[in-house]
Amino acid sequence: MLILTADGQSSGQRDSWEISDGDVSVLGRVKGSHCCVPWDEAVSRKHAELRIVDAALNIRCFDAENHPIWKNGQTYTETSVAAGESFRIGHSWFNVKPATASLPVIDFIEQLPSGDSATTSMVLS
Repeated sequence: MLILTADGQSSGQRDSWEISDGDVSVLGRVKGSHCCVPWDEAVSRKHAELRIVDAALNIRCFDAENHPIWKNGQTYTETSVAAGESFRIGHSWFNVKPATASLPVIDFIEQLPSGDSATTSMVLS
């Protein structure tokens, strides 16, 4: 299992999803998409198919000609992203994380003040 997080251009434009091994998920703007980014008009209603392949997130665009995946300064119609890597579609950045903690714990830890190692250690213990 991997965790995909999305960040838009404005505050409040953020979400996270669990992507399970063996599942095929859809990333898009339309409600009902497993990974829904309704804030980004540059993301198609049904933009890409997501699945885990060899422990990495494989992303395949449905309409790659108009809406590519940006990764490391290059465009792709299909690519794999390992845990710890990021990519961009439209105006949103996506980060892939290992599923070592549940989503609420990850969200909580990311909101801690940076440099607060004592609190982070206490939370993770």
